[in-house]
Amino acid sequence: MKRYRIHFDKARNSALEIRRANVLPENLGEQMFIRQLIEIGDLEASEVDEVSRLSYHHLLAKNNVERWVQEGHATSLDVEAMEEEALTMWRNLFRKSFRGDIGEEEVNSLAQGIVDDLRMQKLTISQQALDLPFSNGEFYELCERHKLGWRNDWEKNK
Repeated sequence: MKRYRIHFDKARNSALEIRRANVLPENLGEQMFIRQLIEIGDLEASEVDEVSRLSYHHLLAKNNVERWVQEGHATSLDVEAMEEEALTMWRNLFRKSFRGDIGEEEVNSLAQGIVDDLRMQKLTISQQALDLPFSNGEFYELCERHKLGWRNDWEKNK
């Protein structure tokens, strides 16, 4: 009973299983969200460990969401609701930060503030709270898919 109980408890649990990513893409610096973070000064291209960590968070979210939908653990409506929640958080911070006349010298600082605030937000899917690494990865995935950006001119990268 001691040996196998944990496996039965996991099988009875309705929580979405988060599988850890184990392979990073070869060209980490080519990812859109990494390029944008470098552009605003949040990250240096030479910070390989940090680029790897953020890329891991991105893949953690992307791969698990895709797997949940493919395996029927979450619906596309669940994913759309989570993405809408994330985009609403971003949109609110973006509008708050870039309201009024903003000088070019302030843009990167304001963009860093948006990133900092979003990194503290926990998202939910199917009424399950997601941890910060996963939530951060979802914001990076939305950036990768050109749904959001950090600077007020982020759409030029589309």
